[in-house]
Amino acid sequence: MSFLPNVFYLIAFFAGTFVVWKLFRKENYEEEKVIDLVLFSTLVGIFAGRFFYLFSTINNQQSTISNFFTSLFLFSNGGFNFDAGIFASLLFTFYFLHHHKWPYFPALDFLSIGAFVAALVVQVGFFIATPSIRYLLFTFYFLLFAFALFFLRQYYYKKGRIFALALLATLRLPLVLTGAVSFYIIEGREYVAEFIRGFKEGMRKKISNAKIQISNQVQNPKNNC
Repeated sequence: MSFLPNVFYLIAFFAGTFVVWKLFRKENYEEEKVIDLVLFSTLVGIFAGRFFYLFSTINNQQSTISNFFTSLFLFSNGGFNFDAGIFASLLFTFYFLHHHKWPYFPALDFLSIGAFVAALVVQVGFFIATPSIRYLLFTFYFLLFAFALFFLRQYYYKKGRIFALALLATLRLPLVLTGAVSFYIIEGREYVAEFIRGFKEGMRKKISNAKIQISNQVQNPKNNC
């Protein structure tokens, strides 16, 4: 059963890629470039996550440079820095989108949906290989959130909203902070601007009422005695 997670990793990649390809295809993006984006962003994320994990443990392992780079490709040894992998993948994605002049947020939304579908498949694989309450809860969590993202895409879509919520849903502090910043950029600015407008309007009304009261007091000084 130890081989099952690797099988599900492969299934997850193809499932996520298919979903991303389908979403991009509906918007008439070039299919070959979409596949390039998914493939290279995945590879960059995998090797970056592996690299930073090995780099953080290099003192403990007392390994040489040659051993370090050999271990980089030995995925059977385990070890992966999830946050570094995601950030590296995002950096490459931003570069790719900028290079091809694709709009950022719609593309990131599509990739986020595909990533959550892939994560769901991986969690199913973990649960089948080693059944436990932990993996069962994670499976339901990713399942519910994947459906929520599809629902959001269908009925309450706004560019970038899915990407921001997907980062928040990772429950990883660096990614949650990135998602919060993204959410502010997408949603928060409108709320902050509305709050500032309301505050200014309220202050104007108070100042205007104060001026009227002062004017009435000046015109009718006897009433104040």
